[in-house]
Amino acid sequence: MTNIEILLQQVANILDMRNKVANARSDKFNIFTVLDMETKEVNTHCRLIYELLSPDGQHGMGRAFLDEFFDMVLHKPAPEFVMIKREYAINALADDEYGRIDLLLEGKGFCYPIEVKIYADDQSRQIERYNNFALKEKNNQVYYLTLDGHEPSTNSLGNLEENAVECLSFATDIRGWLIRCGEIAWRSPAVSEIIRQYISLIDKLTGNVQEDEYMSMIKNMVGVSKENYQSAFAIEHALKLVRTEMMQRVFSEIENHIGDRLSLFRPQRNYVDLSKKYYESNRRVWPGLSYLLNTCGDYNIALRFEVEENFYYGVVFFKNDWDQVPKEADKILNAFSNEDWRKTVKSYKRNDWWLWYKYLPSKEKRINFRNGNENYSDLYDSEGYSKIMQEVFMEIGTQLESIRNTGLCR
Repeated sequence: MTNIEILLQQVANILDMRNKVANARSDKFNIFTVLDMETKEVNTHCRLIYELLSPDGQHGMGRAFLDEFFDMVLHKPAPEFVMIKREYAINALADDEYGRIDLLLEGKGFCYPIEVKIYADDQSRQIERYNNFALKEKNNQVYYLTLDGHEPSTNSLGNLEENAVECLSFATDIRGWLIRCGEIAWRSPAVSEIIRQYISLIDKLTGNVQEDEYMSMIKNMVGVSKENYQSAFAIEHALKLVRTEMMQRVFSEIENHIGDRLSLFRPQRNYVDLSKKYYESNRRVWPGLSYLLNTCGDYNIALRFEVEENFYYGVVFFKNDWDQVPKEADKILNAFSNEDWRKTVKSYKRNDWWLWYKYLPSKEKRINFRNGNENYSDLYDSEGYSKIMQEVFMEIGTQLESIRNTGLCR
């Protein structure tokens, strides 16, 4: 065996031992998981952070958490008076100024909107709109909080420069702040336990592996010799290539599965090029595969498969070269005669990229290509891969006839 093979086997043995110990304990119990609230941006993450930030919150710690948030996350001195708002609706300053700010910290002379993203897509000109709102105060800054601290899309930035928004990460900024909150709340077991479980949830969502005796063993093993370090470095480099190839393989199999059943137009595929950039850049890209279903005047309607964090598919509409026009949904109301299509367009939120979407292979078994959840890891097992792809094909198959006839699947 080569040194790399030996190192991989040793690491696998340690992880196996770690999993057996974890399964024997109750460490995996998490109230957010039990209640199916892991990825709910508004009702889990925004609500909990809002509660911790509120000086009058039920945590009973006054403004201690808020002061630490300003210091550790925003890196600003905490003002004497701060208004904290959640899901704050922007007044209609202009016809295209709309939206709800997830978290808003404001007061005399300052305004700090915080947009929270777990898995949701960016909305058209969303950050630009929030920045325009924040400009009412001399001290203003828009924050973009995501799992890994990536930048917002150019579509969301609108006419803003990239440096107009400050990116924050759950994995580092929020996690570090929560650890400090747990230290402050050590005399309140109920509060500290909820904070601990929320940190565990963030670790799960971000793929963060907490330091423990088993990870310490792996770290020591990698650092024990030059050969082991070089082997680990080579593995790290190869991992990006392996993950890129897996993404391309999944997209390719879907394309082959659909074949000519949606052959009215040639599919548009950017997954080959963008899958490489997906793991190499902090700039968000969306590898995808699109089938143009119909045109309605200046508007195009397409079935799209896409990877952001998770893997999903659905129907989008756009103008020109994929220009998002969410407020113009009425223009495609009569693209299909099917009444379900008209109901879908009428119920559309008018601020999203997707008319509708579904996770693949399902919401319960969603695959996270970014953070490599357990379902993603199953792709590297031959039986697991076959099972996942069969479930994906079944989901597509049950909808394909309806998509082909009406552009709508429900």
